[in-house]
Order: sequence, then C-alpha cells, then structure tokens
Amino acid sequence: MPKVSVIVPVYNAEKTIERCVRSLLSQTLQDIEIIFVDDCSTDNSYKKLQELTENDNRCILMRNNKNEGPAKSRQKGLEAASADYFICCDSDDWAESTWIENLYNKAISEKADITWCDFDKNDGSSWKTIQQKPAQDTTHIDRNEEITALMLNKRQGSLSNHLIKRKMLKNVYVWPNSRMAEDFALLIQFYIASNVLSYIPLSLYHYDYNEQSLSNVAANQSDKKLISQAKELAASGSVVEQILTRHSLNEIFKEEIIFRKFFAKRWLLPALHTAADCRKIWRPLHSDINIKLFTCKYISASDKITALLCLFGIYPALRKLIRKR
Repeated sequence: MPKVSVIVPVYNAEKTIERCVRSLLSQTLQDIEIIFVDDCSTDNSYKKLQELTENDNRCILMRNNKNEGPAKSRQKGLEAASADYFICCDSDDWAESTWIENLYNKAISEKADITWCDFDKNDGSSWKTIQQKPAQDTTHIDRNEEITALMLNKRQGSLSNHLIKRKMLKNVYVWPNSRMAEDFALLIQFYIASNVLSYIPLSLYHYDYNEQSLSNVAANQSDKKLISQAKELAASGSVVEQILTRHSLNEIFKEEIIFRKFFAKRWLLPALHTAADCRKIWRPLHSDINIKLFTCKYISASDKITALLCLFGIYPALRKLIRKR
C-alpha cells in the first residue's frame, strides 16, 4: 500500500500538465500513488497524461464521462485513493521534490491528522511566498483558532498545501459541488474532525496564476460572470454554515460566518452600476446579514460604510463621482 495518494483534477491543462506531472514523478518520497482525473478535456491534456505516465505504475488515470467540474473530479479521485494520507495538486501548479516527504515525515512524527506548509504564489507578474503560520502557538496548535484563521482568509483554504489522513474522509458530511472555493468547505470539515494539527514553515508548493482559473477575477470581467461567482461563493458560505451548525459550532463561529457571507457580497461591488443593481443584486445575496454585518468585529469600518451605501443604493453613484475627480 502506498503511503500517500496524490489527487490531480485535470481540465484543459495541456500547457502546464507536463511541468505538474514531472514534479510529482520526481518526489523524493517514492512510495506514493498519483491519481489523475481528467474532466473531459477538449485539448491534448489526456493524451499528454498517457505519454508522461505510461512507464510509471504509480500513476492511475481516470476520465469522467462528462464534464463535472473540479469538485466532483477531486471527489472521484479521493474515493479511489488507497494510501493512509492524501494530498491534492492542481494541474497548472507544481511542487518541490520534497513536498510530500517533508509533510509525511512531519505527520508521522507528530501523529497529525492534518499537516500543512507554506506555498509560493505567482500573481501574474512575480512570485511571492505566502506564509501559513498557525494563528497562535506552533507547539500546540488550537483547532478552533485555525478554523477562524481559515474563515477570515488569514490562511489559505486549499487542499493543495494540506496532507490529510484518509480516514478523515468518513467525516465528510457535504461534498460541495461549486466551482469556486469548493475545497474550502471540505477543509473545514477535516479541521472540525481533527485532533492533532501540524505545520511546516517551508514553501513546498507553487501555485501558478492562471487567467482562466475559476479562482481568479479580472477587473474587466463581465457583470454576469461576477454575479455568478458571487453566488458560488455565497453557496460555499451557506454550506460552511450548515456544516458548523451540524456540529453545534455555529454560535462559536457566528462572527466568522457573517464575515464569510460578507466576502461573497463584497465580490459583487464591481457589478453594481445603479441603485437598482443594489436593490436587485446586493440586498438579496445573503440578505440575513444585511444588518448583522454592521456589528461584526471582523468587518472593517470602511467595508461597513460601503455596505451601508449599497444598502441604500448610493454606492454606484458615489463611486462614479469619486472616479470623475
């Protein structure tokens, strides 16, 4: 049995898949399985996968019968995993050769359910190391503090820098199927079920900027797309609230829940051009926090002012006036 299962959802990644695959095949921890799930790519991604992996029996190639999105592809890969631990990798990213070995050794030495590391991020112009330090004490990491850090975007809510015990999958109550922040709801469920958390202060994963990625928003995107993405984020926020409520944690994290919901509403701002937009788009999205957000300690004063302007339909006109100046 392999020690670690690596899950790689793939869709139209022919330009980046070779770099990704080679970084995985060159991992210093050799006792791994790599599960690629092609989501009906329309380019040469699958063909390249076949060519790159044909001589390595650690690789498992799966292909969806129809395009189902990254969340469902990841779920299928996880259901096929056989190792004691798993980690995920995006097909347009790559990892240091010691990525898995460092995380695995740390997890084993500390008997951790979840072990994570820092990562590098390319924003399109330069690389930057994104530190993922625990919220407080690194010797005894508090679960609730880490959930708060994730909910407030102080830490990355991604599976790509987290090595997780496979037995934690039995604690998954909701398999999210959104196309934005889809792994965030999964990660929250793993953290809720965890007992021992561990962290490595090393940047071992490289997250490459992709203009086509669902997690990147360009300033010139259409209003329709922004609204769609905001609804995806809102759905993710509702799922997280549902998960926390199921575990009787919704009161403990009620302020964090409000922040997550406001995060989705804030995504709408570039798409608000008239008072009618505020009325038809802003107010209905997570309408349950339209008043509550003003007492949330995690939302800044400037964001509260913006929210108030949106609530009364003033924001678009004021923004235009400021831009003219």
